[in-house]
Amino acid sequence: MDAKKEGAVVSHEEHLIRLEFEKENKTKFSRALQKLPLQQKEGLLLKFYQNKSYEEISEILGITVSSCRTLVYRALKNVRQGVYNIFL
Repeated sequence: MDAKKEGAVVSHEEHLIRLEFEKENKTKFSRALQKLPLQQKEGLLLKFYQNKSYEEISEILGITVSSCRTLVYRALKNVRQGVYNIFL
């Protein structure tokens, strides 16, 4: 069970370990993101950081909405695969 839900106190060491783990994960995610082709990176940033709709992204990138959906799907797939490979 989650320690926060039970009201348990997290030790200083556990807190430091969690912070280090989060830092490592952010670094791995960042590396995987950097390896994406430019258009995939742009699609992800527009979708998830700027909260743009697929229609808005398609206009910005000059592609169809269907192509935009595929672009974002493939970008997510590539990031997941990249993060997985970095963990190995």
